[in-house]
Amino acid sequence: MVLLAPVELNTSERATVPHKWFGVSEFGRKYLEVNQVWVKLGHEASGASHLLSRHNQVSFDLHLTEAVRTFVVSGVTVRERFFVPKGRESCLLVTFESDRPATFTIEPQFDMRYYQQFNEDFSRYGATADTTGDGHALAVWNEVNGPGDETLTFHSVIRCARGGGLVQLLPAERRFRKRTYLKDERREKLIHKAYSEIHDHSPDEAPIWESYQTTVYAPATITVDAPAVLAYGFDADEQKAREFADTLADLLLDSNSEQTETEREAVDFLDKALLQTGNGQVDLAYNQVVTRFNSALVVRKSDLLTEEKARASAIFAGDKYFLDPWKRDENISLEGLLACNDFETVRDILDDTWQHQDERTGRLPQILRLSEPLVYFSSDGTLWALRRLAEYTRMSGDLSLWHEKRPMIERFFRVSLESCRGGLLPSGGVIKEGFLWETWSDTAFTPREGYPAEIELLWLANLRDFLPWIRDGQEELAARMGECLVEGTRTFERLFRRVDELSGYQVIKGSNAEAGVDDDGRGSAAEGPSYIADSLDYDFEPRDLVTPNGFLADALDFKLPEAVGRGLVATARRELAGRVGVKSLAPRDWPKVFSAEFLADHAEIEGNQMASVGIYNYHRGIEWLWLNPFMVALELRHGDADGAYRHYVQGLVRSALEKSGVGGLDELEDLHGPLGADFQAWSMAGFIVALRRFAGVTVDALNDYIRVCPQLPSSWPGLRSRHRIGRDFFDVDVRRLPSGGRSISIRHDDKSRDRTLQRVAWRSPPGQEEPIVIIDGSVLDPRKVRRSGDEPRDLCWVDADYEDDLTVEIQPRR
Repeated sequence: MVLLAPVELNTSERATVPHKWFGVSEFGRKYLEVNQVWVKLGHEASGASHLLSRHNQVSFDLHLTEAVRTFVVSGVTVRERFFVPKGRESCLLVTFESDRPATFTIEPQFDMRYYQQFNEDFSRYGATADTTGDGHALAVWNEVNGPGDETLTFHSVIRCARGGGLVQLLPAERRFRKRTYLKDERREKLIHKAYSEIHDHSPDEAPIWESYQTTVYAPATITVDAPAVLAYGFDADEQKAREFADTLADLLLDSNSEQTETEREAVDFLDKALLQTGNGQVDLAYNQVVTRFNSALVVRKSDLLTEEKARASAIFAGDKYFLDPWKRDENISLEGLLACNDFETVRDILDDTWQHQDERTGRLPQILRLSEPLVYFSSDGTLWALRRLAEYTRMSGDLSLWHEKRPMIERFFRVSLESCRGGLLPSGGVIKEGFLWETWSDTAFTPREGYPAEIELLWLANLRDFLPWIRDGQEELAARMGECLVEGTRTFERLFRRVDELSGYQVIKGSNAEAGVDDDGRGSAAEGPSYIADSLDYDFEPRDLVTPNGFLADALDFKLPEAVGRGLVATARRELAGRVGVKSLAPRDWPKVFSAEFLADHAEIEGNQMASVGIYNYHRGIEWLWLNPFMVALELRHGDADGAYRHYVQGLVRSALEKSGVGGLDELEDLHGPLGADFQAWSMAGFIVALRRFAGVTVDALNDYIRVCPQLPSSWPGLRSRHRIGRDFFDVDVRRLPSGGRSISIRHDDKSRDRTLQRVAWRSPPGQEEPIVIIDGSVLDPRKVRRSGDEPRDLCWVDADYEDDLTVEIQPRR
């Protein structure tokens, strides 16, 4: 269960909150819309009631476990505190405080519905007041027609846990409130306005996107004296909802242990995922995003109301209409939990992910949603699930999950090999003829039938990763996989393109062999490829569109020739880097897919920024935040740390602190700012991963190997981060030295490991004078410093066997 509420409330009864997704929601259900609160101050002779709203609110504070709205009314400070217990069933605690004697009147407003659709029948709402027991309570219920023929029941019980309490039911004719959502209204008008320009009336795929008016149910008021606490319980069963509210109220009366325990869990998770840069804004943004991601979107062993109700672990795709496990998004977002060293939750989610395999294609389900059938349209969801299983196995050293899921994995490879051509895996029309948009660009406006770049990168990376494990016991299958890997790698090179091959692109001048990237990304790679085309069609002809899809290569450990990598860096900076996210299509290619009329509208296009008008263009030019960590990986291998931070991280820091959801990151950024979900899982996980990439840590618990190659942006004083190999944690501490060099330390929590090889690496361009290397206070023989003969050629390193802790200083020669 999550509480999504605005920082401030409007005063208009019809437009109290700006969009229809605010309130208390859980998997497939929405319960509470909002509380309207009035305060009557004891020192005022008039006894007037004041509505708490944006007009008297003075601050909003978001802490680890609670959100606080503060108001000043007639010189008196009053507060609303919101607390959602972590790990408990659907409960909410709201506290009302005042610096002077005061009485609060609360009108809870309910929007009890299947969250994908508005209610049309309000006749089944009901409410009762309970004046027995320790505190008064309000019970509210509703029934709605859910997806299919299912009838969904909703129950909410609000218990007065402190501050007395008087529940007064309102007359039946006064219980309903009309509600208008201004942001949704503006969105609807924007999309309809674009119809005349795009010559297409395809509706947006966001649920009930055209609807911006509804009715909410406000059956009663609750009057309490400050300090007061209301405990809310929600469930499909009335008795359970009552138990949830009563249990939470009893825990509060006993002590504050529930909130203390929730805060301790939040602190423990932050400690496990430790990252400190010394840059105050970066560190605050990281801690906020990690906390919100973990508390609002990661589900651990909870009841998911699917056709077969089961306890499962998952990552919900985001807030608003994304409170479901979208398996593609979930598997991409899992890298965030791996980066936070939460191997246990990753294992649980992967275990629940590898279920319900489609026999014909070997694919895993695309989405798990209340009462809806399983579908298998995603061509990349299973590939991401394979990628995360391989990463989890290497980092944790736990082979048991691989062995358990091995039959499903082998089935996927066997079936997939049958459909391969040229060693590549097809996408589009696989499940249903004519359904050609099976990638993350999943709308009819982005058919990518054939061989999309990111699908092939994932396919080839998974062939490489699983081949050694499958060879042990399945030699025939492994041989076919090996042949496919060789052929597919060769065919993939057809996607390598030069900028001057694209109409209208300026030729990049310079030497291919020594391609470089200058500050504005204008690099030099005229003789070599400078981008990877979006996809190959079924005739293996490249679609010459510059999209970020092929730029995922380095994050997938798909080795690119150095000249190709540097060309990609230059092209990405110039064509794809946005204000916050990464453009899904380079602006120079917009004329290839959009009408001249649309591109000429200054309300929709301004320079190289585009407004989103729904599914028509949001996969074709709008900025996506989940792509940033892939560009960071590209920069750290072929570019530089300052370029990685400036182009792909700095905007995310500002967005997390200053825009939209507090501590969240949005799905998208367009001409007008953030849009989509305010807390989007793959955007938030991507930010976590992007920041932690600068530590340059790779672990392999199967082979007892740690590699550290940190790179610091110039705006970071240093970097300290926590990591994990198997069950053991270690810290990496990077400091700048007065000499201009750096110190890299590895500190282990557990001193019992005795076989681990520790490799400390740094970048040193060929021809530059070799630095002085000092290990644990002793100058190292320069002959023991190794330089890569492969690419990138500027990589140097030293190896050290495990000796408890390790400090390496890299000092420039004077």
